[in-house]
Amino acid sequence: MYLVKRINDTSSKHIKPLWFSAASEGPIHQAEGEIDTGVGCNVMPLYMYKSLFGDKELMPTSVQIFGYGESPIANLGACTITIHTSNKQPQMATCQVTGTRGYLILGRPTAQQVGYIDFPVVTSPALTRVPQVHTNVNTLRPNLDEVKTPTCEIMNDAVILNGKRHCLPVTKDYVLSEFKDVFEGIGKLPEGKYHIELKPVAQPVQHPPRAVPEKKKEAYKDELEKIMHLRHYRTSCGTQRTRSIASYLLQNQMD
Repeated sequence: MYLVKRINDTSSKHIKPLWFSAASEGPIHQAEGEIDTGVGCNVMPLYMYKSLFGDKELMPTSVQIFGYGESPIANLGACTITIHTSNKQPQMATCQVTGTRGYLILGRPTAQQVGYIDFPVVTSPALTRVPQVHTNVNTLRPNLDEVKTPTCEIMNDAVILNGKRHCLPVTKDYVLSEFKDVFEGIGKLPEGKYHIELKPVAQPVQHPPRAVPEKKKEAYKDELEKIMHLRHYRTSCGTQRTRSIASYLLQNQMD
């Protein structure tokens, strides 16, 4: 057995000793490995690859690797190793090779296959009422069974939309009259309130107050009353101060 990199500190639960070989039969190497359940592939540093395979050419690969902040990391190629444990048969694993320094990273699929991580069956608790569900709006999907494909037929003097005839040319007054439900009130998503999840690193921004022309004072006042009535916003008072303050700009709407 050969020691590729000495294990100095394995106190961290996700740093584990790994035993692997460059082939199904051959010398077994020991190295520090990082178990990362957020990674879908295995990543091996180039220096470790060279100590195992020498100048052997890497296998071509189409896997793209991104680091923290979605910064791209150059993928030099791939290689195959055999991971050894005492309680399981040797497991073949493909590693993506990069020029970065650090540990050999064992991704979630291989770590689970080898036995470094496990996902036990979790049973639901006894509930006395329906739990509140916070839904990420980015994952909302319409019920395709309830979505009807619109039909549109264009003629010389009219447009037939979903079986209804609309004369041409279409004017602003006609649109406001025919589809007035679209322009009234505020649109709502189904099933009540939704919880919008922000990125953990998101920092709240507070814009300072801005001076506006005196002639626009009434317009701003009317707009604030309108959005408060529609419940786009709510007042903040006492100790319930908002962490984010965004600017609001009125713009004259062209016909």
